[in-house]
Amino acid sequence: MKSQKRVPGQRLALMAASIALLLAGCVAPQDEPLAISEAWKPQLRELQRTVTAEFPTQVLEDLVITPAEYEEATNRYVSCMQDQGIDAAKVPEGSFYGFSMPTSSTAEAIEADCYQEFMDGIAVMYVSITTNPANEDFFALMAECLVRSGVVGQEFDAEAYLALEPGLPASGTVTLDSPEVTACRLDPSQ
Repeated sequence: MKSQKRVPGQRLALMAASIALLLAGCVAPQDEPLAISEAWKPQLRELQRTVTAEFPTQVLEDLVITPAEYEEATNRYVSCMQDQGIDAAKVPEGSFYGFSMPTSSTAEAIEADCYQEFMDGIAVMYVSITTNPANEDFFALMAECLVRSGVVGQEFDAEAYLALEPGLPASGTVTLDSPEVTACRLDPSQ
């Protein structure tokens, strides 16, 4: 059975699994780097120090992740799994990708190896920078977006949002799969 695996959100649980991978919005043309504010430089430097695989190391050499590099990372990641017999595919979700692959211990082990080899840190950082260029408090952005969308009351804040993660349980009809939550994840500034 094939299921959709959301990487890197589930892989690294960046920002307490709140950012997930699936954030959309406009991205720069494929050959232009993202405009990276100084607010992201410390995280990029730390990531540069911690990645060990050749491809992520090369991508992070200039402390910039271009849309083309993100695309190449996702292509290599999927090809790596396919080359080992895993029926994996990219699933477009806005300007980013989720991934579809079978769920089995073999598939998960291969996925983990391919992820480390080609996507380690790159996808999470790319999505984070693209959707939150000023590196603001993501939980506050999500809470504000949900208030604006009308699914939670005015008193809802970053702390309340954190209390709901990772399952976003009983808050009326709001769940992680609610269209409003998905829309806010796609663009928390909406």
